[in-house]
Amino acid sequence: RKLAICKPMVWHRFVVVCRLDTTQKKSFLRVFIDGKPALVILGDEQLKPGGRYAIDSDFFLSGDANDKHKLPINVRRIQLWPSSLKPDQVRGFGDVLQPLSANIRPADLVGSLRLMGYPRHWCAKAIEEAGLSRKKASDWILANKPNLERDDKAREHEKKSFNLSLTGYPVSWCSRALSESDEDMAASLLWLLQRQQELAEKDKEMSEEEKAKGIEDDKKARRATLRYATEKPSGTQQLYRMLKSTSEPLDIELTTLIRREPAERVTTFDATSSAMSGIRTVLRLDHRLHKTLCVMYARQAILTLLRNWPTDLPLKLDHIGSLDFVGKLIRLVDFTRIDDGLNIIRKPLMQILNEERRKIDGDGEEGAAEAAEGKDASLLDTKSGSEPASAVVFTKDAPLSQYLVSQGLYHLIKMCCDPKMDVEKVEKEEKVLTSYNASLVVWINHCFVELVEKFGMKRYGRSVLSKQVVNLIFKSIAVLTGRLRLSFVQLLTTLIRHDVDYDLEACNLLKDLLNRLYTEQRPSRSFSPFFQALLELLLIIEKKQETSMVSTNVAKALDEKNLEEAENDTATSDPRESGSVLGDDEDFERQDDETLDDNNGEDEDKSAADNSQADPATEGAGSSAKAPASLSYEFKHESDLDRKGIVYFVGSRGGAERWENPGETGHVSLAYSSMDAKCLADDFEVFNRDPYALGFLTDPADPKPTFTMDFHQRRIVPSHYTLRHAALDKVNCMRNWRLEASDDGKLWVPLRIHVDDKKLEARGSSHTWTITLNPTLKGPFSKFRIVGTGNNSSGNSQLCLSGFEVYGQMTTPAYTPLSFNIFDASDDLELSADGENWVKSVGGEPVKKAKAAAKSGEKKTKIARRSFPDDARPTVVQSTKGRVLACKAVQSFSKGKHYFAFKILRLKPAEKVKKTSMTKKKAKTEVTVGIVPKDFNAAAARNTIGSQGGWGYSNIGQKLHGGKTMAYGGPFKTGDVIGIELDLDFKSIHFYRNNVSQGVAFTDVEGCSAYIPAVSLHMQGVQVQILGEMQQPKTRDPENWPWFTKVILTGRLMQSFVDRERHMLPWEFLKQVNVTMAAQGIGSAERTWPKGLKEEDVDEKAKLPKVEVRALTEYIVQDRERYASITKKNIKSKSVRVGYLHLLHDARQFSLQADAQLVACVDRICDKKNLSANIAKFPAKTFEPGPHLMHYKLIEDCKTSDLQVRLLILQILNLKISNMLPMLNFSVKPGMSPLTDSVRALRTLIFWSTKSEMWSSALEATQTTGSFGTININRFRANKLRDKGKCDTKGKRSCFAQLFRQLNKREVANYRIGKGVRAWRTKFLGEGGIDAGGLYRELIYCLCKELQSQQLPLFILCPNGREQIGQNRDKWVPNPSSTSPLYLAMYEFLGKLMGLAIRTLSLLNLDLPSIVWKALIGAEIEVQDVIDIDRLSFKLIENMRSMEPRTVEFQAGFPVAKLKFDAGLRLSEEVPDLMLKKGMRIIAIQGDSVATKEDAEAKLQAISSSSGPWSVTFAGRVTPEQFNMAFSDTKFVIVGSDQKERELIPGGRRRALQWETRREFCDHIVAYRKSEFNQQCAAMRRGLACVVPYALLSLFTWNELEAQVCGRSQMNVDLLQKMTKYNGCSPSDRHIQYFWQIMRNRFDEFEKAKFLKFVWGRARLPVRAADFQTHFTINQLAASARNPDAFMPIGHTCFFSVDIPAYTNLDIMHKRLLYAITHCEAIDADYGPRSIQAVQDEDSDDD
Repeated sequence: RKLAICKPMVWHRFVVVCRLDTTQKKSFLRVFIDGKPALVILGDEQLKPGGRYAIDSDFFLSGDANDKHKLPINVRRIQLWPSSLKPDQVRGFGDVLQPLSANIRPADLVGSLRLMGYPRHWCAKAIEEAGLSRKKASDWILANKPNLERDDKAREHEKKSFNLSLTGYPVSWCSRALSESDEDMAASLLWLLQRQQELAEKDKEMSEEEKAKGIEDDKKARRATLRYATEKPSGTQQLYRMLKSTSEPLDIELTTLIRREPAERVTTFDATSSAMSGIRTVLRLDHRLHKTLCVMYARQAILTLLRNWPTDLPLKLDHIGSLDFVGKLIRLVDFTRIDDGLNIIRKPLMQILNEERRKIDGDGEEGAAEAAEGKDASLLDTKSGSEPASAVVFTKDAPLSQYLVSQGLYHLIKMCCDPKMDVEKVEKEEKVLTSYNASLVVWINHCFVELVEKFGMKRYGRSVLSKQVVNLIFKSIAVLTGRLRLSFVQLLTTLIRHDVDYDLEACNLLKDLLNRLYTEQRPSRSFSPFFQALLELLLIIEKKQETSMVSTNVAKALDEKNLEEAENDTATSDPRESGSVLGDDEDFERQDDETLDDNNGEDEDKSAADNSQADPATEGAGSSAKAPASLSYEFKHESDLDRKGIVYFVGSRGGAERWENPGETGHVSLAYSSMDAKCLADDFEVFNRDPYALGFLTDPADPKPTFTMDFHQRRIVPSHYTLRHAALDKVNCMRNWRLEASDDGKLWVPLRIHVDDKKLEARGSSHTWTITLNPTLKGPFSKFRIVGTGNNSSGNSQLCLSGFEVYGQMTTPAYTPLSFNIFDASDDLELSADGENWVKSVGGEPVKKAKAAAKSGEKKTKIARRSFPDDARPTVVQSTKGRVLACKAVQSFSKGKHYFAFKILRLKPAEKVKKTSMTKKKAKTEVTVGIVPKDFNAAAARNTIGSQGGWGYSNIGQKLHGGKTMAYGGPFKTGDVIGIELDLDFKSIHFYRNNVSQGVAFTDVEGCSAYIPAVSLHMQGVQVQILGEMQQPKTRDPENWPWFTKVILTGRLMQSFVDRERHMLPWEFLKQVNVTMAAQGIGSAERTWPKGLKEEDVDEKAKLPKVEVRALTEYIVQDRERYASITKKNIKSKSVRVGYLHLLHDARQFSLQADAQLVACVDRICDKKNLSANIAKFPAKTFEPGPHLMHYKLIEDCKTSDLQVRLLILQILNLKISNMLPMLNFSVKPGMSPLTDSVRALRTLIFWSTKSEMWSSALEATQTTGSFGTININRFRANKLRDKGKCDTKGKRSCFAQLFRQLNKREVANYRIGKGVRAWRTKFLGEGGIDAGGLYRELIYCLCKELQSQQLPLFILCPNGREQIGQNRDKWVPNPSSTSPLYLAMYEFLGKLMGLAIRTLSLLNLDLPSIVWKALIGAEIEVQDVIDIDRLSFKLIENMRSMEPRTVEFQAGFPVAKLKFDAGLRLSEEVPDLMLKKGMRIIAIQGDSVATKEDAEAKLQAISSSSGPWSVTFAGRVTPEQFNMAFSDTKFVIVGSDQKERELIPGGRRRALQWETRREFCDHIVAYRKSEFNQQCAAMRRGLACVVPYALLSLFTWNELEAQVCGRSQMNVDLLQKMTKYNGCSPSDRHIQYFWQIMRNRFDEFEKAKFLKFVWGRARLPVRAADFQTHFTINQLAASARNPDAFMPIGHTCFFSVDIPAYTNLDIMHKRLLYAITHCEAIDADYGPRSIQAVQDEDSDDD
């Protein structure tokens, strides 16, 4: 059965591949027949290598030689191949007529010829020309060597020209530059920079033909697309990153990324022969020094000279040497890693560059004149086609800048073209000057960026940071690998922030790369730093593009006409283009709730079909780059069935591929009137090239047999044609027939009539006849048929043919018409040519069905493919079953670039699902289009594109290959046209949707002989049309990927929370909130217009308020382009519009601090209930804050319904942030990542459950099992030091120092242990006890006690504690004086102990203020943080600022009459509302100074009628002279927290404070106070980062980190009661018992801490009674004797006491205490208790 492909009396080619298994007794022979697998013969016996095995002349395929079914085979030729053949190699031997090549492989011959010194491509071409003869090949090379060398030079020249064109210069310019520069690319770049204007002028004189050729050359150069470098998968989640040691940098910046470690390299390159010019310094150094530049001591001598250059001698380029010398010096210094070498060179170069910048930017006289004229010197701008006139001046005035730009371009080009030639991989200096150096590109551009940041982006900046440079950096990122790739992204990010120019195409290149990385890294949710940096870069670009678009279109967006047009286009707008919401799920993968929800319904199908893009075939024909509609060829006859005919041309694709029968492939369609039942051949055998072909026979009973050949769009004017008789025997030889031709299948023209023609009498005989055309009917023709007109040599009417060829002139379409192959398709597919007449697939068995029809006596006519109309081919396919069905095209492609398209005619209608916020509909694959290998079996069951073979793109937005699926592009729907760009020259496939690029999908299309367009249908009723090959239409830029769009929306959402005054909540977010509110049933049922805004005051079309409503107009003014989207096209009902406006209005009531308090309240409730604060576990409608709101002043007056809506908004915000967190890099410095900065700014709005879940996962993922073993501690030594009152300044005697000495240099991984695990076992020397946990905890307690004492120089008591004033008197701060390496190492060790406490929950009893904890998490230090530890720190500043003039803002409508003043312009009455006191003198109104009362009254009268705000400025308390006298002794110094005086600025002790410098003085004081402990906190942060994933610390607030390290405040009420004294009352009093009941039963830990702060100014109690310095005192409040319930308790923080009235019941006391600790944290009774007044409380106790 498997050998059914064998035919008797026909020559076949058998290939037998033998595998000898020497290890097991199993071997096999794999048999291929005509290149197709036939069977496998297994053997049980072990075959020995080297054994002799023979193939008999009678070779039996049956297992038994005596079998009666034996099939003898005559062997004509046997060839042994020296090695095992692969299946794809066997397929190349399929044609029996194809001569067998020698058993010596061409590769072996090429290798032997290369030993003679010839290049490989010479040898390969010679072997091909010489027919596998080495001698002839060698002779051929010698004879053609000049031509080969000339061709090599031309190819190399073209390659370099293409490489140079990456800069954006035309290829013709680059080619000329190379010719003028001896093919040196670096010199060519300089040549181009200096002659742009000249080249641009010559381009204007070019002819149209030359311009067209230049355009084609540029297109050809661009086709050499870049290959993306693969990104190695990250080993661990970047959020989990920890430092390997404390010497590793914490925050990433550009200089960190280009930092490289020293490397050992060979540095013995003798460059004495190189043409290096010397340094012509004023010191007249010996020229021999520079001729030996590559000797290490010479470089160091030059660097020493530059380092010690005299400051009074201006350094010029001429002093250093030539530009070429400078470039080589920089490369060699960088290569040998000379310490600080590049920084030494950088300093003098920056001086020279700054001087050049000064000349160009107009700082000098010449530059100022040019600036006045408006000239713009752009060094590289070729966009306009001509160079600005001032560019010549730039060249003359900035040689170093121009040289460095050319060097940067040179390295970038080398990177893009040959990424392997990296200097990092060079070991010897010989290759240093020829390899690219990526770090130098960053270094050079960083020099330019520094100048731009300092002096602004002017003409100089636009010249050195030109579009060409930036575009090349874009492209370099795609090909680089490793650390430098990340540095280039950061460099590009820096450049984009400076508004450099670039091409959008370059940006799209990185967008495609980003999506590739996302699909690769998303499954593990472990995103590389490169991905994170690239994401940030593209988000910045996206924002800039959006801003640019908004600025130009904001007027149009608000125009009524455009709004009406937008409303009319609503039905046809694409969901992604109209900004529809993309649903949220557990990550940013595409969700189907919006994009794919209704796209497959009937209405959507109709609208999509009506409004889809134009047919690409039609659009391509009319595109600007007009391609020829058809191609003409002429075929001349030489011999019968030669390779010069049309049939052979069609079968070999123009001679470019191995010939295949065009009747079998479908390039030529065949039809016949009948077929003989005994015929063993297929109909396409009439085109066979085998002389032993069986031939095709018509039915002998057919009186008028015909055989028709349809060449489709090929039009032929015939001159000759050839026929061949079958090779069976001499019977049925044709004698009477007629050749006819037609173009439409209706009118047939006789071309030649044969009567008793005996030219075909012998077996396999052939003959060629001349065709004489009728002058009136000479064609061209597309169809030919042979019609029998009489009997043949056997006396019947049969036609017998085994060969046909035609010659003449042929016109063929420029692009291949495609059709589906009905013979290679799944059985349940239906095909059609017009979408109406359907025919079922043959399923790959046409002959079998034809024979069955012949035997059954049915009419023997056209079958399958022949059942279509004469000029129709199946181009539409549909599925009739609900399983996977596949179908591929007839035509295949093996080389070149091709573009063809499929049109989605129908997809399965989607089921309507009622959508809610929690609804998630999973999309199903319905259709996949793509490319398959030629041997892809489409008829096999469930054989889909991408699973069993091929490369596909599915309707749900996925690409498929090798059985794997990845997110790709956007989903497509009914009516969409999917274009496929198959580039076999560069092995890539690129998909387009409605002419919109989806990005390069595959770059690994190789390993197959030919490729065929195909389609897989997955559901019943799906229809797809193949549109054919065509010219690629003009495409649009790719849209953002859905996941990227979600990141953009999340970034926009976070920005609206961070900067609430400038950005409103995004429209998409409001829509999602509104839907979720309806699902949860929260918010007001009746949505009314916001207060102050009436429905009639709203524009009906744009829904913009007509009146000024402050709650909304600010949004409209600041963000009107987004607010303008509130139109009918996005809002379907008035109630929804009102709801959205309500959300915007309500959002204004909540500040960032108010939201933070709401989050804190929810966290507190969820902590009590042990719940997570997400939407599922804690729905907003269940939020009932109750009495908890009393602790949160900013929200305590809000309605519960408003708080529930706000909670829902915050929950959705948390969901979006948590989904995006793995994509962000929190190790970068502030300002480098907008998304990271936004998350850091919103850390107070992230619920603890969100942080805790991620934090726990991070700790678990980075956990180890290490241990430090036993630690010996000598407490006697430490106690002796304590008893003497000494400080352990050497870090040797204290317990902390002993532990530090033993652990600090140990492996940091040992700190990363799990919960409850002890990092070491403690042994106290000289003391008994075994450490079962108690000694470990005792040591931790001792460490904390030592740290917060005088025993160690690391911490000191904060100024408030030292002076016993204000709050936080128990807090300790780092010692600013402890900056030695030993002390910094001890701070780092403390950071490691903090990390250990977080991991093991062995908490540290540390009392550190917020200024320390904020520094550890990287939060911004605020003035209040300083005041919390030093109440008097800013007293001087407050006094100074009170002396300054004060400007007061007045709103429109303020009664001017309230400002009453005398002749001296002093206020005669107070204005309490604005805190204006009597006697304040007016000095200016609206910024204009006033001198008299009349002048002031006139100005006030003029502005009283204005509609806007206005201002009045009042004089300060002192004059400048008085101020200078008062502060004459004050210098620019400050006394720090350690009571040591420090200078605020260099030389501050010598600089006196003046009126003019008062603000500078204040700024320096604030800056010093904020950064006073930076050095010590940075050391602790480095230690902490070695133990825990420090990147995630950015998510925590300072008090959350404190809680993790030190634990939450747990008050020991029993200990407090034990340490309490009573004054005027006793423990048995009723109200005292009430007090202790409240402390134990009603106050939670949060409220207990607040009470302790109220009475003592501290948040924690001492751990032990011995640590109490004073007792807690409860006093009887005597003044409350008459009505105690009307009085409030009074706290005395200085004395650790509280005065409590004798409240009459428990509830009253609880209410009064709760109010006091919440709203009056420090009610100190400095006055007598008798003066205290009762509380005016009219509320009942039931409130």
